[in-house]
Amino acid sequence: MKILKLKFSNLNSLAGTWEIDFTCPTFTSSGIFLITGPTGSGKTTILDAISLALYGRTPRLGKVTKTNNHVMTRHTGECSAEVIFESQKGRFVCHWNQRRARNKPDGELQSPQHEISRAGTREILGSKIGQVQDIVKEVTGMDYDQFTRSILLAQGGFAAFLQAGADERAPILEQITGTDIYSRLSIKAHERYSIERNKLDQLSSEVDSISLLSTEEKENIEQQIEKLRTDAAEKEGEINRTTEAIRWVELVEKLRHEIEGLETDANHLAEKKSAFEPSRQKLLAAKSAASFQGLYTSLELKREALFKDTREHEQTVQQVNSLIASLPGIESLVLTATTTMEKAEIEWDEGNSLIQIIRILDKQIREKESDVRKERDALKELNDVLAGYKNKQEHAQKSRQEILNLKGDAVRYIDQNARDAAIRDIYSGTEQKISLIHNELDSVRKDKTDCKKQKELLVIKEHELAGLKKELDELKEALQKQEDEQKIREKELEKLLSGTSLSDLRKKHEKSKLRVDHLSRLNDVLAERTETSGKLKNLEQTRDDLTHYLQISGYELDHIGTELRHHEELLETRQKAAFLAAKVRDFTEERSQLTDGKPCPLCGSLHHPFAAGLEIKPDEVISEFDETEKTLRELTGKHSTLATAIAGKKVELDRCIKDIADYATKLKGLDKIWEEGTKFLCINTETDHSALSSYLETAMSELGVFERTLRDAEQWDEEIDKKAPLINSDRDRLTLLDKECREKEFQIESGKNRIEQQQERISSGEKKIKAWLDELKLDLTVLGYSINNETNLNALLLNLKNRKERYQEQENQIKRCEEQLQRADNQISVLLGQISEKAGEISRKTDEIKEMEQDLSSLKNERTQKFGEKDPDKEEKRLKEAISHAKELVDTRQKEKNELLNQIRSMENRRSDLERRISEAQESLHSGLEEFLAQIQLAGFADEEIYKSALMKQEEISALEKHWEDIRTEETRILDRKNSAQGRYDDEIKKDITSRPVHELKVELESFQEERTRLIAETGKNQEKLDRHEALLIQQGEKIALRDAQQREVDKWRRLYELIGSADGKKFRIFAQGLTFCLLLNHANQHLNRMTDRYILVQDKELPLDMQVIDTWQGSVIRSVKNLSGGEIFMVSLALALGLSQMASQNVRVDSLFLDEGFGTLDDDALETALCTLSGLEQEGKLIGVISHVSALKERIPVRISIEKGASGRSKILLPYVD
Repeated sequence: MKILKLKFSNLNSLAGTWEIDFTCPTFTSSGIFLITGPTGSGKTTILDAISLALYGRTPRLGKVTKTNNHVMTRHTGECSAEVIFESQKGRFVCHWNQRRARNKPDGELQSPQHEISRAGTREILGSKIGQVQDIVKEVTGMDYDQFTRSILLAQGGFAAFLQAGADERAPILEQITGTDIYSRLSIKAHERYSIERNKLDQLSSEVDSISLLSTEEKENIEQQIEKLRTDAAEKEGEINRTTEAIRWVELVEKLRHEIEGLETDANHLAEKKSAFEPSRQKLLAAKSAASFQGLYTSLELKREALFKDTREHEQTVQQVNSLIASLPGIESLVLTATTTMEKAEIEWDEGNSLIQIIRILDKQIREKESDVRKERDALKELNDVLAGYKNKQEHAQKSRQEILNLKGDAVRYIDQNARDAAIRDIYSGTEQKISLIHNELDSVRKDKTDCKKQKELLVIKEHELAGLKKELDELKEALQKQEDEQKIREKELEKLLSGTSLSDLRKKHEKSKLRVDHLSRLNDVLAERTETSGKLKNLEQTRDDLTHYLQISGYELDHIGTELRHHEELLETRQKAAFLAAKVRDFTEERSQLTDGKPCPLCGSLHHPFAAGLEIKPDEVISEFDETEKTLRELTGKHSTLATAIAGKKVELDRCIKDIADYATKLKGLDKIWEEGTKFLCINTETDHSALSSYLETAMSELGVFERTLRDAEQWDEEIDKKAPLINSDRDRLTLLDKECREKEFQIESGKNRIEQQQERISSGEKKIKAWLDELKLDLTVLGYSINNETNLNALLLNLKNRKERYQEQENQIKRCEEQLQRADNQISVLLGQISEKAGEISRKTDEIKEMEQDLSSLKNERTQKFGEKDPDKEEKRLKEAISHAKELVDTRQKEKNELLNQIRSMENRRSDLERRISEAQESLHSGLEEFLAQIQLAGFADEEIYKSALMKQEEISALEKHWEDIRTEETRILDRKNSAQGRYDDEIKKDITSRPVHELKVELESFQEERTRLIAETGKNQEKLDRHEALLIQQGEKIALRDAQQREVDKWRRLYELIGSADGKKFRIFAQGLTFCLLLNHANQHLNRMTDRYILVQDKELPLDMQVIDTWQGSVIRSVKNLSGGEIFMVSLALALGLSQMASQNVRVDSLFLDEGFGTLDDDALETALCTLSGLEQEGKLIGVISHVSALKERIPVRISIEKGASGRSKILLPYVD
């Protein structure tokens, strides 16, 4: 990294804007320049500007924020810093600034602004404070602390790298030289080894947790399964036979009860048929009478119409007479209403002209009253404005006096506290020193705490070391014992195998196991053959039952079909009748056009009983049709339900036939398997179950011998394999414990060195604190403060800040009061002029209002004399309403008269029409009655009364018909079912399966079923044990394979962990940084040799990141760098800083170096040597800046930036010149 240009403004004593171009030939030709000036002139401010521009903070004051800015020049409104720098990632511009509100010196501080951009394109890379600092760290490769230790070495921090501990040097070296990769590798190796080791431990635990059955346990379980299966097969046969017997007994009993029930039903039906005979005779008479229903209905309708017309004629005659009598009264009311309307019109003509005159007067009065109100409101506003001006005048006078009082108080305070003016000049330096004291106190307290903790930790580590050594000895003894036991196991395994291998023994076992499996399979096949044969017989019986059911159901379905067709024919007939009845009802207009003797266009009849306009009611015909349709739907539903049931049974029968074929095929396949199995095992195909069980027991006995031998051999082999990793693990643990002991010893030695370093830092810090307190005493004694070690510096600084701010506030108060007094005088003068102007306006406005009120009074008097207090609108409305009411009354009376005349004419017409209809109806009724009586007498009805008694409603006829049809249907159904049941009963009796009662058979069946269930459950439990054993056996093999593979993986990562791994990354990092540190010391020795040949820097053999110095002038004795003098520390620190600048990695290159003070500790020769060394860096393209007040440097460094103090505590910069 290289600083190219610096630009800043208003920082500390350097007010104004300043710019320094480090690429100027004056700087680049020399390679070293001096920043010089008196103490407090602002030399270090140049370094503060660089630090502010890059990181927003300074070495002296820390971070600058909205509430903390002591670098801005006093009495200025803003400050800024900008630096152009170059790194391996390009050239960049970094800008920082902070201002006060409105850029005024007394404005409130605003938040700082920070920005970084590319120098060539001005592309903004970041504009937020945190973001900019991250980008600066990325492009430079250094954060703030690393920057101040390798490039910008501020006051008090020049020897920081030299005096830093190993833990503090590590991150600097890591970032400067790019060795952080070694730390990450070390941590990754440790993490990966821990992960793989945890996986191995988990796998080992899983293998140990698997528990298997022994060979004897497995054999016992398999024998139990075989016996249980045999017993279950026998019970299944018993169950099938008993079930078949129960089914036969129940079927015979059911058929017998069915036949008895059908005989009872036939007897009941005969009684029911005999009881229905009288109703059947009534039904026949009702059907005969129904044929004359149309003719009789027409006769009844004519009688009803004649009665209605006669009654209506009498009522019409009475109404006509009543209307004629009320006509004279209506005419009198019409005359009276006309007279009232004429009077209202005369009154309207007289009053309307006066109303118009009054309206004109009212309008003039309203306008005049509005003008008076407006003038009064304006007068009131003028009075309010005048009062406001007077109030403002009084308030301004009062405010002026208060301002005079405030100014007097501020002047008195300034006179009484004149010495507080000096606080502004010393406050910034005092605050900085107090901050340094607090920081150093915190550092001393931290070092003391850390020192105490290190001592406690040292005791713990020594105790841990003793424990590790004890554990190491115990582990060695245990490992020897395990190795001896492993040798014994290997001998036992060799003895058991008797010269054969474990794989040969496994082959013999598999061959024996294969024979047992084949025999077991044959045994299962034999049982399955028996079971399949029994199921086949059951399916054949089910097939016969389904065939019989379909035969009976077919008969019943045919009977329902016959009834369905009968009702469909009946529905068709009644549908036609209903259709014709609806047509008759709808053709009212066509009936009025019919003429007796001419044929009807619908039915062709010459006689038209409904042509006289009579209304008919065909609802009974339509109702008969609805009832028939309902019955048809019910029969259709029964037919559909039965057909669906038959279809389902047919499907069930087809499925049963298919199952019979499937079981026959299965039985044939089982027979084939039996023949092949017996042939393979050289067994007679006629072998029964007991002989096969004997073969199986012999084979299982042989298998048991092999399994016991194999189990013992595998157990020894498994124990050998299981113990081998444990022995290897103990060996690894032994190596690891030995290594941990060595590491613990190293940590104890390192802890002792750190305690020594901390104690030295505590002593140095306490000396610094004392020196800074002495400087504070000199500065603050003149202000009345007394400082000692017990003084609360924070309270003192707060008090000092309060005095400074209060003094500044009083000065600002005087200035503000003077400005406010000027504004108050101007305001009072303006208000006096406004008061005078408003008083004149009020006087003129009062006179105008009086004149307007006199005109208004004269207009009101004139209106009262002509119209009084009446409202013209209401009076006009009253007159209009009187005329309107009179006209409405005339119209109403005339309308009532006209309506009465119309009613009289209408009633006369209706009376004439009714007389004509009555005469025609009487003639038609007489002829119709004669025709009706003649026809019913021919049908057997003597008169009209006997005919009416035979009539029935259609619902009753339908009900009797349905009842008769049900009797006939039930008779046929009972006969068919009885014949079918008797045939099936005779067939079942011939089988004669058993003579035992059904309850005994059911008890026996339940016993058989419970026993079979128990046997199956026991078989399942034993089989589950075998299945679980096999699964665990496979799982154990898989886990052992995984464990062995994981052991190899752990061994691989353990070797890497032992070389470089550690939890904090220090093992490999310290090794790599030790090499880097050694290289750094080589570079530093080159620069140190140019300054003096007395000292050589060497690396501490025990602590890789610590250094020692060889003093060649005292017999090459090795000394600690902490024992060097001030001048020697400066030269060694300078050599180290130059060495760091030579070392470049992928992130950082140090091409600029700024040194603040430190040269005052060198004598003339050492000073000359140091300067020659710095000047020699010009050839490497480096630029060195030195800040010092040492006069000898001015003579030796020709290129200088001079700082001169000016008036009011401000300084100016004189840019470089050459002597």
